Amino acid sequence: MFYERFLDLCTQKDIAPSAAAKEIGLSNATTTHWSHGTEPSMTSVHKVARYFNVDVNYLLGKDSGNEAPAKYSPLPDDGADKGSTVAFQFDRFYNLCKQQGKKQTYLYELVGMPSKAGSNLRKTKKVKPEILEVWARELHTSAAYLNGETDDPAAPEEQEAAQQQAKEKAPAADSSRGVTDEDLKFALFGGGDVTDAQFEEVKNFARFIKERDANGQSK
Repeated sequence: MFYERFLDLCTQKDIAPSAAAKEIGLSNATTTHWSHGTEPSMTSVHKVARYFNVDVNYLLGKDSGNEAPAKYSPLPDDGADKGSTVAFQFDRFYNLCKQQGKKQTYLYELVGMPSKAGSNLRKTKKVKPEILEVWARELHTSAAYLNGETDDPAAPEEQEAAQQQAKEKAPAADSSRGVTDEDLKFALFGGGDVTDAQFEEVKNFARFIKERDANGQSK
């Protein structure tokens, strides 16, 4: 849906997809990936939406499809639109920006916020889910970490890799079956020929030892 609408917008604007991508700041390889079915990042979606001045939901196919696409609308300073926001741990966002040398102003402008949106975000601690996803990708973490659902700052792919490594290192599940007479014969006689009488004597001796221990006669 996204790539189809991207092509439609290019046609309406009378510009080649490759030329549009260049003006947007994307590579030709990116649009090629889209044509092969790769889903665009929210960062790219916002860039395309701003370029064509259409609503993000239109590009993602979340509109009714019966009306002309709405104009691109930058989010308010705090990104807090009641009914469509999630908790936001500003301190975590701030610390990750500092650790990774990322400018907050860049991340704000990336999603259509004013460059000084930080003061409001620090107060409201609310932001739209799609914005959280964009910032999580840029900061190599997860939206769950930025909204406080987890204390693990690792990105989803890193978490999956760690889980896979843990599975590989974990001991194999015990698939042993119950001990049979054939197992005992192999253990006691090395798989050699043994008569039923000989094996019965072994079992009688085992029963004797078990009964003796049960009666407290063992030393």
